[in-house]
Amino acid sequence: MTRGFVAAVLLVGLAGSVKAEDANAPSGRGWIIGGGITAGTTAFTGAEGLAVAVGPVVGAQVFGGQLMEQRQLDLIDASAAPPPGTVHVASIPRSQGGGALTLHAGYAFSPRVALLADMEFMTSVDDGFGNGVLAAVLRCRPARRVWIEAGPSRGDLAYGYQDAGSKSNSITGSGFLAAGGISVLSKERWTLDVQGRYAKIWYPGFQARNASVGLSVGRVRSGKAATPGSPAAARRDAASRG
Repeated sequence: MTRGFVAAVLLVGLAGSVKAEDANAPSGRGWIIGGGITAGTTAFTGAEGLAVAVGPVVGAQVFGGQLMEQRQLDLIDASAAPPPGTVHVASIPRSQGGGALTLHAGYAFSPRVALLADMEFMTSVDDGFGNGVLAAVLRCRPARRVWIEAGPSRGDLAYGYQDAGSKSNSITGSGFLAAGGISVLSKERWTLDVQGRYAKIWYPGFQARNASVGLSVGRVRSGKAATPGSPAAARRDAASRG
């Protein structure tokens, strides 16, 4: 899965959105919350000869109603001796398939513009690497059923080992996140979208890139709905038509 594939998905949506006139589209003003699931890959660049050392248990956190142990995680030279207490050493691969959970929340100032906190965590099904991304993004709607967003982000590399996670903030970096979506079902207060996502994080000595496609659901939780025929509805429709 590549950036070109994600871009192709969004271009198809832009072409289809010309005929997608839905009178029940969101009025756009109010607090927004939503989330989704995607599938894709995490690719690593410049990580040849690098590995992570999974250390002893240093804490625990509740996840999914269960207590999950957290282990220390250190970035090391794969040819060097691991730190004392290391229980597992994993070389960083060129790429890894997996799935991601995405969440977003923020405020829509108009039918076209919203400021959001956007989070995704992509990980493998079994033992393997996870790449968590937290971003502040500006989301825009160039057409009624199409949205795009981008902004700076922070990354947190993780590694799952024998039903245990790694300690947060062990290996961190910074970068950016970009995403886009097509609203396949659009109502006054919520939408169901197909989304494509791309994130790039610069970690110490290497880079990690998440690319994925999936579904998301978003809802406007407050703000007065625009009554059909009202001035607010007229402004919404005019903004949607551009």
